[in-house]
Amino acid sequence: MLAVQATALAEPVVEIVIQKMRFQPQNLTIKAGSKVVWKNAESGATYHSVVSDSEGLFQSPDFFPDESWSFVFQQPGSYPYHCGPHATKMQGLITVEP
Repeated sequence: MLAVQATALAEPVVEIVIQKMRFQPQNLTIKAGSKVVWKNAESGATYHSVVSDSEGLFQSPDFFPDESWSFVFQQPGSYPYHCGPHATKMQGLITVEP
């Protein structure tokens, strides 16, 4: 009898650091199915959020230093986003390839 072992495939994880009122990197290219984690690395009590420019696609709650939020991008395309409290100052772009 042949034994079959099932293994779970974890999605790739990519981190964007929020520091000095910037998304680092500001522009990111990933593969479909990748998870992007935004980590707030500000000093002090500065909170941020991640809001898709396409209404309703994704929106994080506000998160403070040492907190993070993530989203898995399933579909290829370009996804511009901004920080809710700092929309004019903090903007980014995720490009998802097949």
